[in-house]
Amino acid sequence: MTRRAVSSVVAAAVALVLATASVAAESDHGDDPVLDTKRVEALMPNAKVRSIAPVPMQGGLYEVIDQQGNVFYMDGGATIGFQCEVFDVATRRNLTQESLARLNAVDFKALPTELAIKRVKGSGKRQIAVFADPDCPFCTKLEQSLEGVDDVTVYTFIYPIESLHPGATARADRIWCATDQDAAWRAWVLEGRDVPATAGSCASPTAKIAAIASKFGVNGTPSLVFGSGRVVYGSVSREAIEGYLDEPALPTAPAQADNSGPTTGR
Repeated sequence: MTRRAVSSVVAAAVALVLATASVAAESDHGDDPVLDTKRVEALMPNAKVRSIAPVPMQGGLYEVIDQQGNVFYMDGGATIGFQCEVFDVATRRNLTQESLARLNAVDFKALPTELAIKRVKGSGKRQIAVFADPDCPFCTKLEQSLEGVDDVTVYTFIYPIESLHPGATARADRIWCATDQDAAWRAWVLEGRDVPATAGSCASPTAKIAAIASKFGVNGTPSLVFGSGRVVYGSVSREAIEGYLDEPALPTAPAQADNSGPTTGR
């Protein structure tokens, strides 16, 4: 069996352990379900199981996320470890990605939206904040996707990354100082029509926005923060944007027990 196939079987086994954890916790060990080939292949029709063997785990399974966002799983005795993505087999939900989304969630109300270019479309009842570099091609692609989204308020934080796009800061300042900021922003990213250099100057918030981006862990563009608190990096489709806009607020990540003292997440 190849290493990839072994990883797939391990991931499936871990998912099944998680999916049945609450049931197993309430039953005697003698009543615990036994994983067999028939059960696995019923849940995963494309999987042709070669072997199944119990893993000697101690004290249950724990999800561990480090400061770099790496996720791995260990048993209570710290003797068995998995590095994989875990799914709820019945619903196909990616439990690993859901944990990361909760951990990285941002309180939308904490964003200083007065530093952003505001655009209201339709009722404006849904909210999204976008950190965007005016010279980032992926930001242009995202803006094209946003054109097809209605009933939304878009807050654009102009976040030029000068090291990647020399001159982007000056262009960001010109857009901010324009009489109609939103029109100037869209004219540039959608049509390539720049704000004239003679348009005047004003106090630009680009330095403050860079500090806010650092505070919230944003180090690339485009980066999106939805009203639910979800953070998404990179250009995404209109369909994906619609789905994220309509999701409820993300639940708070559960507190973690630690014998060495309390810890907090970002």
